[in-house]
Amino acid sequence: MSRAAYTLFFAVMAALGLGAAGCKSKTEEPASEDSLPEQLMVEEGLPDATEQLRETGVLERDMDPYAGEMDDRNRYVATVMIAKGNPLDSVECSGVLVSPHLVLTAGSCVCSPHSVETPGTIEKTLIDSSACAKRVGVATAIYGEVLDKQYKETATQVKFQLYQGEVRPHPDLELRLDARGAVVSSKADLAAIVLDTPVAAGHSGVPLADAEVQSNEALVMAGHVRNTPQAIGGFMRVRYSRRVQVQSVSLEGRILYEQQGALLYNGYMGGPCFREKGTARALVGIASVDSDEQPSFTSTYVFRGWLAAEMRRAAGRSGTPSGNSKKKE
Repeated sequence: MSRAAYTLFFAVMAALGLGAAGCKSKTEEPASEDSLPEQLMVEEGLPDATEQLRETGVLERDMDPYAGEMDDRNRYVATVMIAKGNPLDSVECSGVLVSPHLVLTAGSCVCSPHSVETPGTIEKTLIDSSACAKRVGVATAIYGEVLDKQYKETATQVKFQLYQGEVRPHPDLELRLDARGAVVSSKADLAAIVLDTPVAAGHSGVPLADAEVQSNEALVMAGHVRNTPQAIGGFMRVRYSRRVQVQSVSLEGRILYEQQGALLYNGYMGGPCFREKGTARALVGIASVDSDEQPSFTSTYVFRGWLAAEMRRAAGRSGTPSGNSKKKE
C-alpha cells in the first residue's frame, strides 16, 4: 500500500471519529469476567484492516520511530498483551512470560485506581491491591513472513494465542498520584498472572537479572502498542522495542529512565525492560503506570524474593520445574 493510500485511510477514519474512540480511561470499570476470551488459536495471517488504526489518530509515519522498532524477528516473543477482556480487541497493557505458566506485569495494569483525600498532601488517587481484577486475558504473538518491509506493521504474517489467568498483585503494591495523574510515590508496582494452561512451545520465558541496574546503564524495553493517548505513533497490538538509559536508581525499586527521541512515549506500560550483553538477555524491570512526568519501571531485582515465590507457586500448581535457565528469550 502506498503512503498516499495510508494517509487517505487514516483521514477517512479520523473523519468517522474512529481514531481513539475505543480507548478506555483509567477510571473505567473493569470488564466482566464473562467477557474474557476462551483459549483459542487465531490462525496465521495478515493483520486485520482495523490494525491500521493508530491509537492516537496520528497520520504521519514519521511519528512511528517514537514507538520503537517492530519486533518482526521475534527477539522479544515472551512479551505479551494483557486486557481485562480480549487483548485482541483492546490491548490495555503488556507483560512478560517468566515461565510457561507465569506472566509478570505492572500492578497498575490490573488494579483500579480509587480516590483518596489526604489532608496536607497533593495525593488524589491511590492504586493498591484492594481493587484488582481477579482474572485477565493474555495473548502471545509470533510473527512470520514480512511481505512488505516498508509497511511491516500491516504486511507481516502473525499468529496469536489467547490464554486466561489468575491475577496476584504484589501485597505491598501502592501508587499515589496527584490530580494530574503524575506519580507522587510508587512501591511494588508488580502483579503476577498465573495462566490456566502453559503457553505453547516457543514461549519458555525469560531469565531474571542477578544484579540491580546502574545509573546510565543502557537497557532495552519492549511492549505492544495499546489503547492510550500517551502512546505516540505505532500500530495497536504490534510489538516494538526501543533503547532506554537509566537515569536514577532507588532502594525502593523505582527506576527512572530516559528515552531516545524528543517525545515521551509511555506505550509500554506493564512491559519488560531487559539488560542485554551479546546474545544474553535478562529481565531487570517492568514498565510502570503512565505519567506525564519522568517515565519509570519497577526493579525485578529488588522484589526477586516475591517473584521467586510466585514462580514456585505457579510451578507447583502445574507440576513443571520453576527454574529459569540463563538463555535467550
